[in-house]
Amino acid sequence: MGEKELRLAAILVTLSVVSITEIYADIYKHVDKNGRITYSNKAVSGANKLSANSPLSTNNYPNVSHDAQAKRDLKRRRILENELATEKKLYVNAKQSLINTQKNAKVSRNNGNNSQENLTQYSKEINNRKLLHERNITALRKELAN
Repeated sequence: MGEKELRLAAILVTLSVVSITEIYADIYKHVDKNGRITYSNKAVSGANKLSANSPLSTNNYPNVSHDAQAKRDLKRRRILENELATEKKLYVNAKQSLINTQKNAKVSRNNGNNSQENLTQYSKEINNRKLLHERNITALRKELAN
């Protein structure tokens, strides 16, 4: 290797070491007189150095007993099932409203009534509502399958 390559290699190694030490830098938590919390990699007066087992670490998430989690899961499932039942009812209602609106549009068209445009717009709105309920039903079924 030539002199340029050695210099470049030395610079890259130095930058790597510096960046690695920055990644593993200490973290300090400071609470000011107003109760605001500030985290920093620089020590300031009154700041506490956080350890690897500090609240910022992912190891300290609250643990819940198996029974408590099972109760939470059951409650969540019941909520999702109720939402699914509601969405199914709303879907059926929107579907029936769409059928009725389309029938009214045909009658209106046959009678030469000018309210045809209003019925067509209303029909589009109802169809969009029906599609929304279809998507919600699909999403809730997917969530319940997990």
